Amino acid sequence: MSMIEVSHLSKSFGDKIALNNISFTVKEG
Repeated sequence: MSMIEVSHLSKSFGDKIALNNISFTVKEG
C-alpha cells in the first residue's frame, strides 16, 4: 500500500502564488 504525503508545499509562477503552504495526504485505495 503506497501513500503520498506532502507538507508545506508552495509553488509560484512569476509573481503569482499558485499554492501556499499546502499539506495533504493521499492514500491508495
